[in-house]
Amino acid sequence: MRNDEIELYDRLVMALRNAHVFPQVSMSAFVQHKGKAQAARNMFSQKYVDYLVCERKTMRPLYVIELDGASHGSAKARKRDAQKDQVLASAGIPIKRYTSKDVDFTVILGDYVSVISPALPPDAVAVTPASIAQQR
Repeated sequence: MRNDEIELYDRLVMALRNAHVFPQVSMSAFVQHKGKAQAARNMFSQKYVDYLVCERKTMRPLYVIELDGASHGSAKARKRDAQKDQVLASAGIPIKRYTSKDVDFTVILGDYVSVISPALPPDAVAVTPASIAQQR
C-alpha cells in the first residue's frame, strides 16, 4: 500500500469502530451477482478495491471506499472506475470515493450512516466532535 492509502486506512479504522475495514480486497472475494453485468464482473474478478467496510458482527459487506488520486483523471481511469461502479451497483454494494487521505471524520461517519440507515433523513443522526470521540 502507498503511504496515503495507509494513512486513510488508519483514519477509517479510527472513525468506523463499529465496523471492520479491510484494505486491498479482491472484488471476487465479495461480489456475487447474476445477469447482464456478469461480463463486467469477470473483467474485475482479479481487481481490488481500496477498502471494504463490513458489518462488525456478521462480516456482511456494507460498502466500498476508493481513494481516487491524481491518476483517476485520465479517460482510461474514468472508464475503469465506471465499470467498477457498475459491477458494485449490480451487486447492491454502494461505493464512496474520496480524493484525499485527509477526508474529514464527519464525512466518513456521514457516509457510514447513509449506508446503514438510508431511510433516515441526513440530519437525523448528528455527527459531532463528541460523537467522533465516542467512536474512538
